[in-house]
Amino acid sequence: MGPSDVCFPDNFAGEWKVVKNVTDVKITSARELKELQDVRELKMFQALVGKTVEYPVQFMNHRGNVIASRGFNIRSSKAADAVAVGRTPGRISSLWDPDNPNVLTVSERGSPTLREIKITKRSFSAAPGGEGTFEYTEYARIVDTVDGELLDPTQRVDMPNKPKLLAKRTLAKFKIISPQQIDSLQLEYYFPYNDPTAPAEFIVKSKLSYTKQN
Repeated sequence: MGPSDVCFPDNFAGEWKVVKNVTDVKITSARELKELQDVRELKMFQALVGKTVEYPVQFMNHRGNVIASRGFNIRSSKAADAVAVGRTPGRISSLWDPDNPNVLTVSERGSPTLREIKITKRSFSAAPGGEGTFEYTEYARIVDTVDGELLDPTQRVDMPNKPKLLAKRTLAKFKIISPQQIDSLQLEYYFPYNDPTAPAEFIVKSKLSYTKQN
């Protein structure tokens, strides 16, 4: 499993405004679009390409380490993504405990879907590219349920709004520009959950700029 959570440099502690630009969404699977594991997520990212998304994030001190406030951050980013593509989101709720940081659930009012994100493996490294750099990698299992019912992960995904099982790898690289600014490059790889040896079905590339708010 590795570390219990990603421990960020002390510079990250506090509140930040993020400006995110999804720069590329690459479909790497040879399968038809409707056969991919999470078409809804893919279409959301495609709609975000070329748009600027702004939202607040927080990093907190916990037991002597600086960690991301994952519950707050996912609510903030999901709401901002929805607004950026012209949708008014319902109230977004999350459950997350910094003492059990590997499990995060998120839901939106008006949607029957509950998403659970469980980190299965992670690593992080300070100064991999020299002073002021930081990066981490996380592997996650993502489970969607509707009214408590989990779909068979092997079924085809040609029906809209159905929950899915999938796997995700996130690679995030950071460069501390100044005490008030951090730049980041993020790659998200989405895999079919029922075939862990398969290549990613699609890859999302984003550039993020963090500006300190306090």
